[in-house]
Amino acid sequence: MISPEVSIIVPVYNVEQFLDGCLHSIITLERKDWELILINDGSKDNSRSICERYAEADNRIKVVNKDNEGVSAARNLGLQLAKGKWITFIDADDAISSNYLPERLNEGVDLYVTHWQYLGVNELEEWMPSQVVKGDDLTSLFEKNAHSTTFTTVWGKIFKKKTLSQNGVLFDTRLRLGEDTLFFMQVEALCKSLVITDGIYYYRRSPYENWIKKYINTPEESLLYYSLFHQYYLDLRINAPKLVVNTLNNISNVTDFSSRSRFLWKISPQVIRMKELLYHTMTIREKVKFRISRIISFFFPHFS
Repeated sequence: MISPEVSIIVPVYNVEQFLDGCLHSIITLERKDWELILINDGSKDNSRSICERYAEADNRIKVVNKDNEGVSAARNLGLQLAKGKWITFIDADDAISSNYLPERLNEGVDLYVTHWQYLGVNELEEWMPSQVVKGDDLTSLFEKNAHSTTFTTVWGKIFKKKTLSQNGVLFDTRLRLGEDTLFFMQVEALCKSLVITDGIYYYRRSPYENWIKKYINTPEESLLYYSLFHQYYLDLRINAPKLVVNTLNNISNVTDFSSRSRFLWKISPQVIRMKELLYHTMTIREKVKFRISRIISFFFPHFS
């Protein structure tokens, strides 16, 4: 088989209901010079057999079966095995358009970003015109949109593998929530140019109750996330107060009220440092709104 230009990495865990739709959207891509790495992360349903059926029919598809360690470990393994010059991550319950991969991937570009929309909703979210962005325009784009779903997730992106490998960019396996945001922040700090493409990523919205149950933070994970976020934010060298505000609001999503109280007391020095990043850029009205949002987040974390 000719060396692939793009490695598509799909972590798989108990998604038999949606997996066919995801894989069908990949094998019908207009561009054909890709490999698909399916990391079966210890699925207990029929996901493994579905993966193996597709692999038998297409030699571009490789299935790796492993014990369950979580999405970050699965993605990292995919990165280790990838042979392509470019990397894209797709969640196994999502799908992509047939033009998701651009006809030409330019070595002079650091990152490709697709449009996205919710599955079943015929409307693009956070729409931006297809364009090449670099220099001051890139800084402005990141500052205005760093808090958005587009720029806090890894799906809907095509990463240059050389950038990831040379800079040791991996997913932090110690985190259950926010590991993709931290991953993208590291890439963002290294990015000198990006292209917004015409491709579309179709994202499946999970039921809110399932999301909360699966991704709620422990105090220890929140403390780690806060520390890493602060470091990576400084590396970005941009002014993105909405990103910091969202992080301060979401970081208190820990197990219960008493845990939040102990956690916020322990982390208070870092909270002060994060607020210092914000206050010199915020108007009085924005500061008031921020204080109100923090109070709501503390007492009702699941509604922040």
